[in-house]
Amino acid sequence: MRNWKNLALGGALLLSTQTLSYDVVDRYKLLEDKFKTEEMLRPYGHDFLFDISAYANKNLLDLVDDVDSVGDAGDTNAQLNEANRVLEKYDKTEQSLRLNAQFGIPLFTFHAFGAKIVPDFRFGAQFGANIGIRSDELSRQLLVDLFDLSPEIEEKILAMDDTQFTKLKNGTYTDVEDLLLDLGVDSRIAAEFDGDQVPGSGTSSVPNLAVFTKLDVKAGLLFNVFKNEWFGHWNLYGLHRTDFFRRLDAKTIVNGDDVLGGQDELNSQVFLATDLMVGKSFLETYRAYLAIEEIEIARLSDNVDKAGELTYELDPLIRLHADARFSWKGLSLMPFLGVHKRSGYGFADGLYAGTDLGAHVWGDRLGITFRTILDNEHITLSPQLKLWFMQFQYSLKQPISSTVDDVKTSTMHSVNVRFFF
Repeated sequence: MRNWKNLALGGALLLSTQTLSYDVVDRYKLLEDKFKTEEMLRPYGHDFLFDISAYANKNLLDLVDDVDSVGDAGDTNAQLNEANRVLEKYDKTEQSLRLNAQFGIPLFTFHAFGAKIVPDFRFGAQFGANIGIRSDELSRQLLVDLFDLSPEIEEKILAMDDTQFTKLKNGTYTDVEDLLLDLGVDSRIAAEFDGDQVPGSGTSSVPNLAVFTKLDVKAGLLFNVFKNEWFGHWNLYGLHRTDFFRRLDAKTIVNGDDVLGGQDELNSQVFLATDLMVGKSFLETYRAYLAIEEIEIARLSDNVDKAGELTYELDPLIRLHADARFSWKGLSLMPFLGVHKRSGYGFADGLYAGTDLGAHVWGDRLGITFRTILDNEHITLSPQLKLWFMQFQYSLKQPISSTVDDVKTSTMHSVNVRFFF
């Protein structure tokens, strides 16, 4: 069996799971935007900086180890039993990971139209993954999701008649080649799958593991603008986005990459995009702002012909945020609330509120801050230590609800380290 690294790089498939109750990509969108809330609350400032963050579900490494152990279970039947045991163990759970690295280089401040403009060059990379484990009723669409084949073969699978589908559920097809021949696929193409087991064959409910990964690399200019009580920014950047989706049952876990069908390309596109933010301060204590991120200006390149469209298309994120800042003799208090919204999750899912409580000495060079954030899934507790050249923050996302979308809510941990000068 191929290892996880090969699996994560092995082909691309557009996700079409409207008939399934759990959508691993929509869940990733929500989790990523919750992480972005924490990052937004750590403003970079006008410094040379190196910033790195990691967010992970506490059981992620256990799942990876369990899947890797399937190949050591013995013969094929033993491996299938072990794969089914792993899927049953993690049923109705999700495992998430996000890694983020950012670099900042300050440029010369200047004034124009009565405003102070503070530009920075920003370069960064973000890798994220979400893994959802479910048991779903076998369907033609689920069968397509368990394969990674050409669009022509996918159409034949979706169009199979009831007799063929009944044979599939009864386990009549001995391997993928038999199924493809019965669907009218050219014998030379079908022969490439001789001996590969049909995913989901002989079952009505299929335990399966959905893997989604995304890599963003971006570089561009950020212009912070200040004029009286108004503030905002304009970020213009190039964005290279690559993503991958694959759904696996016990048989495809054991087979590894054997059913990829020769698909070598990952979904990958390059965009020219922008972020906008405008806000206003009130009474020197209160402020509010509206921000829109990932607005597509132009698509610069893609490989749609080879790999199809992105599973996670460029999709604007809208955020409305308000806070108040109070200080007294080295102590600070900042209550805040806000909401973020993107297609794939509801308005209520993006609501959050929290408080920063801090103590600082030597100006703002030494200090500690304790942050609490509450949303509909977690309470987040985050202590942060700041020195004159770096800061370190740890966050614990503790569930306050047992399930969300019929998935067990997980505890998540994150760390952030930033150096600046």
